Formats: sequence, structure tokens, C-alpha cells
Amino acid sequence: AVVSTQSAVGTFFFFVAAPIITVVATSLILLKHLLYARQVSSRSSGNVRWQGIATVVLTATVYCVSFIPRAVSIMTKGRIVSGWYEIYAPRVGETFMYFNVAANFFVYILTVPSFQKFLKTRIRLMKSCVIMNSGK
Repeated sequence: AVVSTQSAVGTFFFFVAAPIITVVATSLILLKHLLYARQVSSRSSGNVRWQGIATVVLTATVYCVSFIPRAVSIMTKGRIVSGWYEIYAPRVGETFMYFNVAANFFVYILTVPSFQKFLKTRIRLMKSCVIMNSGK
């Protein structure tokens, strides 16, 4: 029983706590530097954007929220005896992790004007290619 408890604690730390702690800690450090940059920018030109701060906060939040089902699955593995749960809980956890990857695209659309401009340009280019090729 002692080995399985130690194993469970190790698994929890390695697969649940460590990634979340890393994301939160690095996000806080990055936010500290972004807030300082915003402060310096506001003193010099007065034109301050929140895009970097919003991008970091949203990306870290989406990651932590999308990791919750995976964390629950890891923490409850072997404790809940149910065929359904043992099959579907890990799958749901993994699916939410993919949600995190897909959500980053939308976070960038919402928070980064240069990414919005890039997408608009690419869509116009693709639209013109489709129009040109449809006439052949």
C-alpha cells in the first residue's frame, strides 16, 4: 500500500501539479515583464496595448482549464471501479487537452492584431486564387 501511495503521489506531481505549476509560474513571470513594459511604454508614448497581457492570461487560463479533466482522470485512476469510467475518463481528459491546442488559434485571433491582419491577407489571397481558378 505504501508503494502505491508513493506512486500515486509521484504520478500526481509529475503529470498534474508540475505542468500546472510551470505554466502558472512562467505566466506570472511573463506578466510581470509585460506590465513593466506597459509602464515604460505609457511613460514614453502614451500608446499602450494590452494584447501581450491578454494573450498570456487567456492562453494560461485555457491551458489550466483544459487540463482539469486530465488531472481528475489521473488522480482518480484505480480509485473508481467502473468500466465506463476507466474507458472514458482518460479519453475525455485527452480530448480536452486537444481543445487547448485548438483554442490557442482563437486566443490569438482575439488578442493579436497582427495575427488578425495576417489572416485577413491570407483569406483574401486564397479567395482571389479560387476566383481566378474557377474561371478556367
